[in-house]
Amino acid sequence: MAQENSAAEAPQRSIAPAPIRAFGARRINLEMRARLDEADKFTGLPRGTAKPYTFLAAFEQAEPYLGLPAQAAKLVAWLVRQTMPQDWEEGSRPIAAPRAELQAEFLGGMSLRAVQMLNRRLWEAGILVIRDDPQGRRYKFRDKTTGRLTKAFGFDLSPLALRHEEFKKIAVDAQIERNRMSQLRRRASLARRGINQAVEELGVQGCDSEPLRQLHRETGELVIAARQCRRSNELEVAVKALERRRSEAEQMLRDLIKPVETASMGEGNNAHSTTTTLTSNHINDTVIASERSSRSGVQRPEPKTPSPSKLTHLFPETLHITPAILVELAPRLAPYMPARTSDKDWPAIVEAALFLSGEMGVNRTLWARACDVMGREYAAVALALVSTRPAEHFTSGPGGYFAGMLRKFEKNPQDLCLSRTLWARKNEVWGEEGHKQRRRIEQQRRIEMRTTKSTHPDLQPANEIRAPLPARSSAASFVPVGSALPQPATAWPVPPAPPRASLISPPADRVTASPKNWKPSEELREIEQRINAMLANPKKDSKAEPGCETPRNDRKS
Repeated sequence: MAQENSAAEAPQRSIAPAPIRAFGARRINLEMRARLDEADKFTGLPRGTAKPYTFLAAFEQAEPYLGLPAQAAKLVAWLVRQTMPQDWEEGSRPIAAPRAELQAEFLGGMSLRAVQMLNRRLWEAGILVIRDDPQGRRYKFRDKTTGRLTKAFGFDLSPLALRHEEFKKIAVDAQIERNRMSQLRRRASLARRGINQAVEELGVQGCDSEPLRQLHRETGELVIAARQCRRSNELEVAVKALERRRSEAEQMLRDLIKPVETASMGEGNNAHSTTTTLTSNHINDTVIASERSSRSGVQRPEPKTPSPSKLTHLFPETLHITPAILVELAPRLAPYMPARTSDKDWPAIVEAALFLSGEMGVNRTLWARACDVMGREYAAVALALVSTRPAEHFTSGPGGYFAGMLRKFEKNPQDLCLSRTLWARKNEVWGEEGHKQRRRIEQQRRIEMRTTKSTHPDLQPANEIRAPLPARSSAASFVPVGSALPQPATAWPVPPAPPRASLISPPADRVTASPKNWKPSEELREIEQRINAMLANPKKDSKAEPGCETPRNDRKS
């Protein structure tokens, strides 16, 4: 009609068809229609097996990775709590029918339009579907006897049950992704700190080249890029680049190390040798040990096995450790220890710890600081314990871990407490039963050492008389030419002391086997008679006259 009344020269337009809309009904797109068809496939669970909170837990674990709005998880949990287990069983449907106003109130005063948009987003994401009655209302009725729904319109939550396994797989994959991201971030931190440590040491050594400055700039850019990565595959690329830069920085540091000269000493390449044979000009200038010292019966103390250290000048605490046991507990010290067992002492442990610190990447300045503050032996024990830890134990590398131990010691030496760490390490290496057995053996050895040495000299066992040592022609004692060598005397044990003899021994012919049959001799009887006579008749001078009183010291005569 409009075209017929228009002018002939006016341009004619094609009239676009108006969109078909059902007034008074909800607008549903194709994606929402597909979700509704999927929900219709839910026929219910067997009787007595419905657990709606299991479906809710799987959804909540996967929700951070579904890209839903902020209030989605809160709303879905609230809707699930409005259903009953029998609603999820066969012959029924899990439907919740809250009004829009009640939803807005529960979600913290959200507007009705925002509530409608949230419901639509959940439908499009396949979390729920909306089933309205012909008038667009939501309600439900239950049978009072069985408690089952007889008629219900509202939010159908059956997609939660249909996608239960999918949600569980999403949660597992997300956990794997988080673990991988955590490992990659740890590797990135280790690489960054290793580069900073190497660059700092190169600066101390006076190395300031253009490749070093370029490496430092690239490291800063890679660190910024790594922090912006949200996927493990993206972060892995940045981490590998950082690790390559760390290898380059460490190689620059190794190039500064001067090689150790291994050429033999002496003129040219001749073998180094020292002559120990004395010449005739110096043979009379030696010192001979005195005969008194050679003949003395004093025994030289035999070397004893080093006991567990309780010396306060070595450690600030009691560690109950020997060098040999420390090497056993920390095997990484063994390649740097001397071959002979007798040479395994604390100076050798300190030297081995110095080489081990270089292998572990501990800064030489840090090691020197630890030796100055903690003491060389205590710092060696601490570094040996650090070497027993696996690589994944450290977050900042062995050097950062050792630096943390040093800071703790500087703050309060009692907080470090290496004795507890050594105790746990002994249980780990020897086992609890083996550790107990070793402690019993050590305790028995200490008891024996205390009981074998008495404080009273008479209770000491008789020392065996040793023959004087023959003169030796060693570096410590020489004998002049022409002197007679002393011959060693025969060593005999000390004979027992004879019993004390009596005053007058009886004649040999009167001695019998039994002491009861012995009789005194004539001489003994005469002596006895003389003594008795002297006691019976005292001297006349000693007698006082009758009537005379002997004066006393306290009275005048």
